[in-house]
Order: sequence, then C-alpha cells, then structure tokens
Amino acid sequence: MRLCAFDLDGTLIDSIKDIAMAMNRALLSCGYAAYEIDKYYHMVGNGMRILCTRAVQNNPVKDGSGIEEVEKRYQHCYLQNCSKYTKIYPGIISCLLKLKADGFMLGVISNKPQEQVQKVISALFPKHLFSFVQGQQDGVRKKPFPDSLLNWMEMYAIEKEDVIFIGDSAVDIDFGKNAEVGTIGVLWGFRNREELEGAGAGSVVENPEELYGIIRKKYDGNF
Repeated sequence: MRLCAFDLDGTLIDSIKDIAMAMNRALLSCGYAAYEIDKYYHMVGNGMRILCTRAVQNNPVKDGSGIEEVEKRYQHCYLQNCSKYTKIYPGIISCLLKLKADGFMLGVISNKPQEQVQKVISALFPKHLFSFVQGQQDGVRKKPFPDSLLNWMEMYAIEKEDVIFIGDSAVDIDFGKNAEVGTIGVLWGFRNREELEGAGAGSVVENPEELYGIIRKKYDGNF
C-alpha cells in the first residue's frame, strides 16, 4: 500500500480570505487592529494558537483583550464561515481522483484544530475521498513533529518508502523529512520556491498535473 498525505491550507485549498476575515473580526472585537489579507500568508501554517499569538504580538494596538480571548473568538468566527470564500485549487480534485484510482491511499494532515479540518473537508470534498483526516488534537504534537503521520503509517502498516507528504511550506517539508518519507512542495499555495527548496523538498511542482506526474514517475512500473 502506498500513501499520499497532504497538507490542507495552501495545498488542497485556498483558505486565506476566510482565515483573514475571521481573525480580523476576532481582533477588532477584542480591541486590536485588523490586518490586510496578504499579511496572513506568513502568519498561518503553525496552528491556531500561533496564528493568534502572531496576530496579537505584532499588532500596533497593545492593550486589547489578550491572546486567549482572540483565540476563542477566532475559533467561533472561523467555524461559522470556514468555507464561505475557500475554494479547492484548480486541478486538485482530478489529481486526487487519479491517484486514488491508481491505488494510493489519500490522507490529510493539518495544523488546524480537528473540528475546523473536518468541517472544511466535509463542506468541500467528496465523501470517502480521504482514508484519514488529521487536525491538531490534544496529545499529538503538531507539524513539524512527525507523530501524526507515523501513527497513521503504523496503523495501516505502510513503509516509509511508500509514503509521500505534499505541502506548501517549510513546516510541511520539515514534517515529511522528520518522518523520513518523500516530500513534494507545491508553488500554488502560500509560500514560494525559495522557502521550499531551502527546506530541502524532494521536488517542487507548479501545478497539480505536474504533481501527479512526479508521483507516477516515482513509482512507475510498480503499480
């Protein structure tokens, strides 16, 4: 059995507007200033608590309600509108369906809280496309620690050489490397080639068609 595991935000979905709008609502309600949407591209990727911490600590207003209150309000705002503007990137569904038809197990591992991940996946993707969906959970260290991926590999008895992790940031590449599996960085997401190559991505691709081709080439003749 072979596994292609994917990051979510910036890899499968363009979610930055919904994230930014929910965070800005939370910040304003707590007495802080809002950010321009493009500022969020480098604030996301490490989980909700770090996103909220960055939004508060880098804020020009210093006397708001604090990180915990912002986090609570952000969670509420985001769950109410997590798929209002979020879209699956063009070509992703076709790529996933072809990989599944080729016999790959598909999974998602995100640093978003589990409730958020499940709600977004349920709203946007076909049922039963993914064998597992893993968000941030108590007791499991988030990316770049490899725990979540290693747990799924053990559960399904999948060897490291049969796993590829695909993501759009250095956190994702570090995660795959820490699990000692193959890594592919994607350029349609929130970060750039310099970051992905600097992190040591095994390959960097510009579109989902190229992603599918790279994966097929890796296992060519072994299907």
